[in-house]
Amino acid sequence: MAAHWDAQPDACWIARDEEGLLGFVLGSLSYDEREDWGYLEWIALEERARGRGVASALVEHCCTALFAAGASRIITDVESGNAASAAMMRRNGFAEKVTVTLFVRPNPRERTGTASHSPQDPARSRLRRAARASGGPAT
Repeated sequence: MAAHWDAQPDACWIARDEEGLLGFVLGSLSYDEREDWGYLEWIALEERARGRGVASALVEHCCTALFAAGASRIITDVESGNAASAAMMRRNGFAEKVTVTLFVRPNPRERTGTASHSPQDPARSRLRRAARASGGPAT
């Protein structure tokens, strides 16, 4: 997380109330080799914040900052089974645009459901690599 705050602080926001943290959003101004694309990389919300417009406010602040920093477009990714997040992104001006297809080849020696580790979110993996590279904590 620290790598984001250092690299693109205007695109990283937290939401709080009297009880504490409600959620956060992390954005960056480059996505892979496209330096003109903003990337809404990670958004998370406490259960008590859902349905109150907090996620939409965080998305709007992040997108405003990324466009102001020169992004020609902003991309994000949502897992296919996360209907609530997909609907929230649509409500906030995002549309499905598939430009790559992720192909997955399971290890034939591992039976389904017996993997020793759970699949990693690619965005979270990139965030950890960036944090390690900057000397920050790899959370």
